[in-house]
Amino acid sequence: MNNLYSFNNTDFDYITNIDHTLLQLSLNRKGLANGPSEAAVKRRGPRTILDLKRMDSEKWIKYVQWTEIEFKRLKLLDKIQVAMGKKTDNNDIESSGLQEIWDKIEKTIKNASKKFIPTKKIK
Repeated sequence: MNNLYSFNNTDFDYITNIDHTLLQLSLNRKGLANGPSEAAVKRRGPRTILDLKRMDSEKWIKYVQWTEIEFKRLKLLDKIQVAMGKKTDNNDIESSGLQEIWDKIEKTIKNASKKFIPTKKIK
């Protein structure tokens, strides 16, 4: 839990005469309930989602082929191998290089989804 600030488990048997303990915890309020309100969700209107039920094997093949072509065009496999070769002092892989690669993979997959997967609107 990211909002847990501190906790203390106190032995309480001298008061209650049982083996239970008292758990005291402090929470940070910021971001504790950060979801949108129901009214905000209603105002936002319908959302567009991917309609995977309307995908057939031909559409999936086009999706995969386009994605593979983009990965090759971006030379992602080469970049992954280079990043794997760059080790830090404690033998970890450089995270900034991997993050850049992951961002390109994510963007390619999202673009392929928009291009080849049908969508539908929901409330």
